[in-house]
Amino acid sequence: MATAAQVVRRAQLYVPGSSMRFLEKSRSLPSIDSIAYDLEDSVTPAKKPEGRANILSILNRDRVPGIREQAVRINSVGSGFALDDLTE
Repeated sequence: MATAAQVVRRAQLYVPGSSMRFLEKSRSLPSIDSIAYDLEDSVTPAKKPEGRANILSILNRDRVPGIREQAVRINSVGSGFALDDLTE
């Protein structure tokens, strides 16, 4: 069985998906190990659809060379928002 390679991250930046200004700013940082675009607790329920659209817009762009890893933090399954996070 092959083992997964370990990834060392010095820091992970969480960015609220509902703020296009913060999302754009995160792309301007010169070197980031990992960015987690957040749809969970940093986004109010009323802003979740906007947050999903913002994050999709960012992920559809070419990755900035200084960003090593991008991730999306979705809502918990029990919240009622997770399926929309994965399908919208």
